[in-house]
Order: sequence, then C-alpha cells, then structure tokens
Amino acid sequence: MPCLQQALLTSYSENIGLTILTGVVNRNVARIGGVILVLCGLFPPIAQFVDTIPKSVIGGVLILVLGQILVSGMEMIAEAGFTNRNKLIASISLSVAIGFTASTEAGIWDSFPAAVQTIFAQNVVAVIFALAIIMNLVLPQNMDEKQ
Repeated sequence: MPCLQQALLTSYSENIGLTILTGVVNRNVARIGGVILVLCGLFPPIAQFVDTIPKSVIGGVLILVLGQILVSGMEMIAEAGFTNRNKLIASISLSVAIGFTASTEAGIWDSFPAAVQTIFAQNVVAVIFALAIIMNLVLPQNMDEKQ
C-alpha cells in the first residue's frame, strides 16, 4: 500500500523533461508506455528484460531530463520577471528542497502527525509546492517598489 500511496502523490515531473526532449506529446505514446509497465508488472521476464538497460544509460537520460526540467523552471521564472519577490520565492523553495532531500534520512518527519508524513515524507515536491504557494500568498506584491 505505501507504494500505491507514493505513486498517487508523486507528480512525475520527469514527463515534462521527456516531452521537451523528444517533442512527443501524443497520448497514444503514453498509453503504450502504460501498457508496457502493466506487462512488466504481470510478466517478470519482460521486467527482467527492461532491467537489462545499463544504469549508465538510465543515468545519462536522467541528467538530460532533469536538466530540461530545471531550464523549464528558469524559463517560467524569466517569463514572470526576475523581481526580488520572485527570486526570493524561487531561492527559498530551492534551498528548502535541497535541505529536505538531504535530511529525509535523518528522521525529520518522525515528529509530524501521520497525515503529514503520508503526504510530505516521501515527496519533497509536495513540500516545496506548498511552501511556494504559501510564500506567494503571504509576501506582498509590491516588495520591489521603493518606498
């Protein structure tokens, strides 16, 4: 059950990077990928075959995909404008993301209620999403105007 909960709470932002890299946005491709995953789950020999992909190939693709996600995020910030407010929200979100990723093994979530642990302990993206939304609501819109 924990795997199912994690799958339901994960954003799979890697798809953004794959779409940017390949230019493929056809839903049938996503359906075929889903069918392949179901077949891997039902037939272990198929999963073993897919598992033969060298880790270095997976790592190389992951570097490209995550780089595309990073650049896509920078483009979004650039479109919104590099105001002090936007830079503050982005920098705090990024810093907290790095910190929570590094400290997850330290048991930081043990002191939180079970509901919070279920949502945030395995999904740093959810933490940063909530933090960015809160900062966007709390920080004044006119931070950049000189008084």
